[in-house]
Amino acid sequence: RRLDAGEPYTVRFRVPDGKVVGIEDAVRGRVEWDVQATVGDFILLRSGGMPVYNFCVAVDDADMKVSTVIRAEEHLTNTVRQVLILEALGFPLPRFAHL
Repeated sequence: RRLDAGEPYTVRFRVPDGKVVGIEDAVRGRVEWDVQATVGDFILLRSGGMPVYNFCVAVDDADMKVSTVIRAEEHLTNTVRQVLILEALGFPLPRFAHL
């Protein structure tokens, strides 16, 4: 209804109930998150039509066949969203290292 009425909208990634995302981080070892408790459903496309960072970087890394993602530890929680996006699109996961 809202879309047909021309109201602004966002596109969200619906997180499956009970979903746990886990990675083997090259620096930290095994890291796991309860997705609902950590990020919940999250926006992929803003109301202005601009895709969000986590969607863009996940698709770009997959398209470029990036094998290892090395970044600062403050980006660790971004990994949850990026893993969910990559899995949903059927892309392989890169290795991760958070310093």
